[in-house]
Amino acid sequence: MRLTTAVLFVVCAANAQNAPGYDFTKLQEALGGAISAHQVAGISLLVMHHGQVIFQSAYGQLDIESHVPLSTDSILNLASSTKWISATAMMMLVDDRKISLDDPISKYYVEFANLPVHGAAGEKANPTFRQCFSHTAGYVEQSPELGFPDLTLHDSAAAILKSHPELVARPGTEFRYGGVSYQMAGAVIERIAGSTFEDFLRRRIFGPLGMNNTTFNPSGDQLRRTGPVYAPQTEGGFRMVFPPPDGTNRNSRVAGGLYSTLADYSHFLEMQWRNGRYHGVQLISNDSAITLRTDQASKAKIVYSPGGTTHYGLGTWLNEMDAKGIGTVVSDGGAFGTYPWIDYKREVVAVLFTQTPLAQCRELVEKTIPEIVRATVDAGPPRSLKPEIEKPARRIPQ
Repeated sequence: MRLTTAVLFVVCAANAQNAPGYDFTKLQEALGGAISAHQVAGISLLVMHHGQVIFQSAYGQLDIESHVPLSTDSILNLASSTKWISATAMMMLVDDRKISLDDPISKYYVEFANLPVHGAAGEKANPTFRQCFSHTAGYVEQSPELGFPDLTLHDSAAAILKSHPELVARPGTEFRYGGVSYQMAGAVIERIAGSTFEDFLRRRIFGPLGMNNTTFNPSGDQLRRTGPVYAPQTEGGFRMVFPPPDGTNRNSRVAGGLYSTLADYSHFLEMQWRNGRYHGVQLISNDSAITLRTDQASKAKIVYSPGGTTHYGLGTWLNEMDAKGIGTVVSDGGAFGTYPWIDYKREVVAVLFTQTPLAQCRELVEKTIPEIVRATVDAGPPRSLKPEIEKPARRIPQ
């Protein structure tokens, strides 16, 4: 691994966009302070309130070795912040009535049928889409084949099945946060959609939302806007722990492989906040948008969860819920310090990006900055116009 020291950090904000009427002093101090304290090499944040961007700034470095500053237009590795997008793709097939959430994925992919359950002699099981996207399918959490860039999604899923021919638990009984169940279900989505998973996302999500810089494989000019993942060192400086993309990836890693920008991801979150609608087009149904943020795993025993006992929907952590188990504050944090979230009570949409292992910046990313955002919004100007979230919208013809 590369160790980077003697780095000059730029603490000033790049591409700042701050709305009047809010006091962003503490937010700017926290973001700039994280750079000065060498907590992260770079950090950027976009905040929307009542459907309007009120704050957008970037601090620090994207590429330390090449002295490239992080900007609000940089393309960063989403890691697990991919899951929310992938689960939404699955719900689109539910809306199309091509699948049901409780269909076993083997109904459409017979190679995945009747999997033995470890420790249950003679028992066979068939995980469902709901279980796959809520981490309760019974698959092992992770597998090396998930990240092989020279494999297609189909080949990756086949290799995982060969390496792990058994389920480690009965479907629906255990919560095991990971990527395997998403990869298996994603291969099924490809077969049903009749296209690659990325092409399906591009046609149904990225295109309609204007997410032109969201992809599993940044290439061409996009590569100039990407950078490595850096871990801070106790002796100072940063160590590169994950290289930048090189434009050769073939594997649509369904649970953790997308790259995106602040603006692109904010469009996706705005669509979720508006219950599936974006600029007059209904991308997913109101019911599907709510299902994504409804508790799906409460009956399962937590075996592994980086979120502790936090409840989980489909692709989303439910940080706060109402009495019906519907998330009122939801998020989808990633292992490289990305943290998109929606606060439905405050009508806040926010995207926070670092390229730092979450284990080394969790307090900053998941608590400190969101708390300051909440306080800033609470002290800001009153609501001027409530968005017409329930206004009927047209769906894109399929």
